[in-house]
Amino acid sequence: DYAFAIKEMDLDSLQYKTENFELDDIANAYSVQLFPHAFVPRPEFLYLAFPTSNPILKQMIWPISLAFIFTLLLLLSLILIINSLLHHKKLSAIKTDFINNMTHEFKTPIATIQLATDSVMSDKIITQPEKISYFMGLIKGENKRMNDLVERILQMAQLEKKTFDLLKSEVDAHQLLEAVVENSDLKIKEAQGEIKLNLKAAKCNLHADEVHLTNVFFNLIDNAIKYKSQHLHLEISTEIKGKFLSILFKDNGIGMDKDTLAHIFDKFFRLTEGNIHTVKGYGLGLSYVKVIVEKHHGTIHVQSQLGLGSRFELLLPLKD
Repeated sequence: DYAFAIKEMDLDSLQYKTENFELDDIANAYSVQLFPHAFVPRPEFLYLAFPTSNPILKQMIWPISLAFIFTLLLLLSLILIINSLLHHKKLSAIKTDFINNMTHEFKTPIATIQLATDSVMSDKIITQPEKISYFMGLIKGENKRMNDLVERILQMAQLEKKTFDLLKSEVDAHQLLEAVVENSDLKIKEAQGEIKLNLKAAKCNLHADEVHLTNVFFNLIDNAIKYKSQHLHLEISTEIKGKFLSILFKDNGIGMDKDTLAHIFDKFFRLTEGNIHTVKGYGLGLSYVKVIVEKHHGTIHVQSQLGLGSRFELLLPLKD
């Protein structure tokens, strides 16, 4: 539906109009000058109005909507691309740092093995069995060190495969923790620290892989030692939480900030100060811990604060 009118300039009345066109409709009407090239005292204008709706706006709804959606998609794509680039840049930096660190770790035993081999082959040493035995011990120790690193990396690659299965059996968590603490006693003493066991859970039997669970406990203790403060105090406690056994590792180490907490379970990630790593490692320990805990249908929760230490709580399902 439409209405139109003709009006001369500077006049307050309409010269011609349809019945449904009022003088007030001029404000919202489309207009064009009639006979623009003719010489007339007062130019006349044709006014066209649509009382019920605006067909031009109606026709433009879909193009405007599509343009808005397309613009929104472009913005979202740009955000995703930038986020992906930043993620890959960070991942690349972490992997590069891991490779550099691993290369450095390999260089030391390789150099030691080389020196020990040269010494054994020396004319002065070859006639002294006790020195040969000493250098062979060095070679064996450094070879084991390199083998441990390779095994750790291969182990993480295996854990990520969907075909990986745990060899589960009935495990007494308290006995396992006591054995791990006993084996870690020397490391704790070298770190000038102390470890306290507070095993108060009434039930502690788990259906778990004993080897991998042992490695989890060792990793958490090693982590506390690596990031200790002046005097390490580590407390390991257990309690029942519903159908789960809670195993809490609480230390008074250097702690972590929120940014670090968000990435501690990422592969190859290590706590740093600026661009300098404060401790040696490969960024695989806590990643391994998380994978193994989840394989046991458990969860791991971390709380930490800079200068106040960290709390790692494992929740593992109890054996029925």
